[in-house]
Amino acid sequence: LQRDELEQSIPEFRKALESDPDYVEAHFRLAEALFCTGEISEATSHLQSALENDPGHIGAAQLQEVIRSSAGRIDAARA
Repeated sequence: LQRDELEQSIPEFRKALESDPDYVEAHFRLAEALFCTGEISEATSHLQSALENDPGHIGAAQLQEVIRSSAGRIDAARA
C-alpha cells in the first residue's frame, strides 16, 4: 500500500478494534500502517496487543523487531 492508502486504512482498523478489541489482525495491520506513517509509539502499543493475544503471530514479532532495531540505530546515531 502507498502512504496515502495506509493513512486512509487507519480509521478502518480502529473501527474494527472498537467492535472487537482482541482482533489480532486488526492490531497488527494498524501497527503496520502507523509504523509506515511514523507513529512508532502507537504502532508499538498495537503490536504488544497483537502479541498478547497471539504470541505466535510472526508478522507482529517481525515488525516489533524492525522497530527495536530502528530505535537502536537512532540511539547510536545520537550518541
